[in-house]
Amino acid sequence: MEDKNIKEVEGKIEGSILSSHAPKNNDSSLQNIIGDIREELLSKNKEELKSATPITNIEGTVIGEITPFDNYLTADETLDKTTIPKDNQMEEIIEDIIPEKREGAIVEGVIVDILGQNLLIDIGDKAEGLLSVDELKFTREMDKYHKGDKIEVFIERRRFDGAEPVLSRIKAKKILASSKIKKASLSKDYIEGVVEEVIKEGSIIDVDGIKGFCHKTQFSASGKIDLKSLLNKKLKFMVIEYQQSKNKLTLSHRAYLDNERDKAFEKFLKEKQVGDIIEGKIKNITNFGVFIELTPYFDGLVQRNDISWRSNPEKDIKSLSLGNKIKTVILNIEKESKKVKLGIKQLTPDPWLNIKQKYPPQSVVKGRVLNITDFGAFVELEPGVEGLIHISDLSWSKKIPKIKDIIKENQIIEVRVLELKEEEKKISLSLKHVSIDPWIIVAENYPVGSVVKGRITGITNFGMFVEIENDVEGLVPVEEISWTDASRNVLKKYHIGQIIETCVLTIDPKEKKIKLGIKQLKEDPFNILIKNYPEGSIIEGKVVRVINNGVFLSISENIDGFIPLNHIAEEKPDIAIKNIRIGEMIKTKVIKIYAAERKITLSVKEYLKVKELEEMKQYMKGTQGFSLGDILKDKLDNLIKDAATS
Repeated sequence: MEDKNIKEVEGKIEGSILSSHAPKNNDSSLQNIIGDIREELLSKNKEELKSATPITNIEGTVIGEITPFDNYLTADETLDKTTIPKDNQMEEIIEDIIPEKREGAIVEGVIVDILGQNLLIDIGDKAEGLLSVDELKFTREMDKYHKGDKIEVFIERRRFDGAEPVLSRIKAKKILASSKIKKASLSKDYIEGVVEEVIKEGSIIDVDGIKGFCHKTQFSASGKIDLKSLLNKKLKFMVIEYQQSKNKLTLSHRAYLDNERDKAFEKFLKEKQVGDIIEGKIKNITNFGVFIELTPYFDGLVQRNDISWRSNPEKDIKSLSLGNKIKTVILNIEKESKKVKLGIKQLTPDPWLNIKQKYPPQSVVKGRVLNITDFGAFVELEPGVEGLIHISDLSWSKKIPKIKDIIKENQIIEVRVLELKEEEKKISLSLKHVSIDPWIIVAENYPVGSVVKGRITGITNFGMFVEIENDVEGLVPVEEISWTDASRNVLKKYHIGQIIETCVLTIDPKEKKIKLGIKQLKEDPFNILIKNYPEGSIIEGKVVRVINNGVFLSISENIDGFIPLNHIAEEKPDIAIKNIRIGEMIKTKVIKIYAAERKITLSVKEYLKVKELEEMKQYMKGTQGFSLGDILKDKLDNLIKDAATS
């Protein structure tokens, strides 16, 4: 601007200030004067200014006289207005009059137009400046501002030679942020920042262009959080340390949460008390309980044993879902630790109240089988009231049963209450006592000697168990299966589940024992044999075994007789036994029966005597007229002949 014009402007301003018609300290009049001067200068150079302002294709290059991003002030730079360059005398005059509009000031402007890659900002005083769109990209505010919106900007450069002021949003935000950080640090207030980057020990936080650091342990009370999930999210932080000169800003989101938690807890204390019913949101479910969000800043805990009146609340826990609202009762408030203990089961009365009236001993009630163990089964009579059926109370059978063969989990059954211990919260139940003990009437139903059918339930080395009715089993010993075979081989004919007939041999209701037999269904073949062949009878048998002291003969099915050595021959029996062969048929005389031992003693020698007498009788009948000497002579000759052949 020429000296002539400067003097002209100075004169106009000075004249206006000194005029008696101008009100003192009238800022509005001064603003009008400056506006008129600026309008006059702009009208002279309007076309020149527009043609000289590049408004497109800005990629980090100079826009008019806008300083490139690399030359922007950093957050710790002090804006010393005394160092701002003065283009000419006119600007010195303007700065003296309107300091808040000079270079280095932050002003609020209005977006009046969008010119390509620049925004045209009206900063007042009839002045319009340019702001690069790239600055809004840098500050993440592209979607925030539109035409007609107000925006705070930093006056980078302002001249009164008709050139448009150069503005910066980045510098404005940094300066304002620095001021805000200082204020927050002193007042213990929070600031907002964006999680910009995750590094090894924490995250870089962007506070309106100023970079801060938040350690990974300072994001939550637990210290456990996925920092990557917070990227680009805006959070609130407390200022732990701020050294502007060293570019050092330390932040804590946890401190903010703690601070807000303290405020919320104090409010909670004023409004709530133990016993109040409150509603919250299920925040987390753990092994030891459920966390309920009472406010956005602190939770209450429902411990596992306060979820349900049941001893095992697993079923109730599974019915809970994260995010769902739920009502709870305040059980305790710990002011020092700021912890709130809650309860869910306390919303309903304790089911053990008046338990004796509901489940008196000897009463029969229904319940659901909750759990089966090795020692019995737990039965739920109602939520929170459980009883135990001991394994001995499942069945009247003396044999310990397999529980799962009698009842199943979740099955509804009838049980009898045997004993109730209210203080210990224990109930003894019985399944078998719902029905009458079958052993009470078993003696009447199954007298000794009666024949009963039953199912084989077990086979052992010593016999078979046969169930003749529910919970009543009898034992068939091995020796009572067959009259003739007392070995375990007889068990091979039978299998579990087979229906057989048995005979009741003995019964003891007190000891719950029944002895059964199978062989008794038929007459003892030994008795039949000894009836048909008493002592003195002649019987023929097959040689089945030869031993040193005698010979065994099979004289009936599975019945043997024994010929002692001294009964094999009259003379030299040890020689005679050697001539006996297995399978040979021999006639003998029954000389002794031992019924108790089921033994029969036989004799060949005695049989021969009988035979000789019979032959003698026959001979005597056919030899009438012969002398006794003749008869004896013939007999002696035969004996000599027999001896010679043997």
